[in-house]
Amino acid sequence: MNIHSWRFYFSEVWQNMRQNPVLTFASITSAAVALLVLAVFAAMSLNVGRLANSMEGQVGIEAFLKPSVTSAQGAQIATSVRSWSQVQSAVFVSKQQALAQLEKDFGSSGQAFKPLGSQNPLLDAIYVKATTAQAVAPLAARLQKLPEVQTVNYQAPVVERLLKAVSIVRLVGLAMGILLALGTLLVIQNAIRTGIFARRREIHIMRLVGATEGFIRLPFLLEGMLLGLMGALLATLLTAGLYHLYASTVHLDLPFLPVVGEATADRTILPLTLALGVVIGLVASQLSIRRGRI
Repeated sequence: MNIHSWRFYFSEVWQNMRQNPVLTFASITSAAVALLVLAVFAAMSLNVGRLANSMEGQVGIEAFLKPSVTSAQGAQIATSVRSWSQVQSAVFVSKQQALAQLEKDFGSSGQAFKPLGSQNPLLDAIYVKATTAQAVAPLAARLQKLPEVQTVNYQAPVVERLLKAVSIVRLVGLAMGILLALGTLLVIQNAIRTGIFARRREIHIMRLVGATEGFIRLPFLLEGMLLGLMGALLATLLTAGLYHLYASTVHLDLPFLPVVGEATADRTILPLTLALGVVIGLVASQLSIRRGRI
């Protein structure tokens, strides 16, 4: 296929789009909205997943010892726990060390804890870190059975809720994206069918002079792909701008919060958005051609 053929095809596409400016605008806009929703939910899913993974790696178990347990006994228990399978580390922390760390964490406000002195209400504890997040709950149950342990605290339920939130975000985003994509399909399909109807006489003449079905259909296929691609380009520009603004704001105001980097998000989300735009346009044009019987 030579360059003159492609010029003809794209001139046909431009002619169809120019003859139906309202439908062309509606097609591009609806595609952009549908793909923007998908891209935003994909970005949310990436970041919630990153947060869950970050917390998953930091989940620890706090085993608080009974007041009758001495520091020497606590240190021995920590040594014993370190030998358990699926235990990465086990550290004994006395209540005096815990109070000193509390004062340090609160900075200038931590001075308010100094008057506690010998009336330290904290408990000696053993801080255990598991090798995997799945091992946290069984280890916590095993620690709770030790006669020297009063209570056990761990944050695995928080991570589980975050992982559930990731699934919900993905499902909601996928459902909304599919609904909007179906609406986009209908809009692009109507735009192309209108073009087919307006040019039915030309199509008939082309058949009479021996034009192949592929030659007749290709401009309409290209039109659908181009409409989807233009909507996708608009969606990617909006997504990139919004995400870069979000990431820079979080880095500035909440530096401790794990955020997927702009470059990583761009490489993950934007090519997928462009590909989906082309696919939506191609499917819509195929449906139009079949229903238009050309």
